[in-house]
Amino acid sequence: MTIQEFADLDETGKLSAILEYGRLLAQNLEDSTRTFLYRFDDFYVSAIYATKDDELKEIRSFIDVVSGDREVRRIFTLNPAERPLQK
Repeated sequence: MTIQEFADLDETGKLSAILEYGRLLAQNLEDSTRTFLYRFDDFYVSAIYATKDDELKEIRSFIDVVSGDREVRRIFTLNPAERPLQK
């Protein structure tokens, strides 16, 4: 899946794509939000949920973590979720 194909999906399609193609890299819990950062083959996706009611607030896609916003870089640095692959 390309970033453009992902961007063209509706919210339900994006959530399905995250489950099928995304690999969880990092997650962060704050007072009002939970953020999950996923890696796809050629891009990244962040999904932000409200902690109060678990409502999805935003899904963003971007090419790399460095070009992502400061908050995404901080989450990845502080809360890595990826484990080394077993061969």
